[in-house]
Amino acid sequence: MIKKICHKIVEKMNGIYARTEEECIKMEYMLEVILDQIMILSVVFVLCVIVGYLKESFICFIGCMVLRLFAGGFHMKTRLACFLATSSIAIGGGVFVHHVNMPLPACILLLMVDLVLVGLFAPQGTVNNPVNPKYLKVRKWESMVIVCIYIAVSIFLANDWAKGLAAGASLGTITIFPIFNKTSNL
Repeated sequence: MIKKICHKIVEKMNGIYARTEEECIKMEYMLEVILDQIMILSVVFVLCVIVGYLKESFICFIGCMVLRLFAGGFHMKTRLACFLATSSIAIGGGVFVHHVNMPLPACILLLMVDLVLVGLFAPQGTVNNPVNPKYLKVRKWESMVIVCIYIAVSIFLANDWAKGLAAGASLGTITIFPIFNKTSNL
């Protein structure tokens, strides 16, 4: 269904400004990705509201996904698997943050471990999303800066923020372990 919607949108856009077939295919793919992610996030956050951990889930989810933007990591092969993994991270992270009493020093220690692991393994590409060797060093530093920002935010906004960012960063860090990735760069 998403494919059909994206195809219709690109057809309309192509009527206004003609594009090559290759450009249309790329546009359809990007629209599919965007619409798919919007649908997944909408359903996941509705589920978080239903289970009652929206704030905690949101913090954990942001902690994981922002790190993954820079550090990379494995991706699921199907939409269903992606939805289940995303739901597990958001809902499971929210439940963890809400119910586990983790003091600030433990959160900072966990984030420091994440920082070391990110320094060792980030960025990790996949077969479908390889990392250009030209940008390896930059992406590594960006990933490490993100974890450092999480540490600073955790210190200043302790409690749920510290626990949520620590849980999210740890889940994101797990996805960059080389054992989970088929290829790390071009």
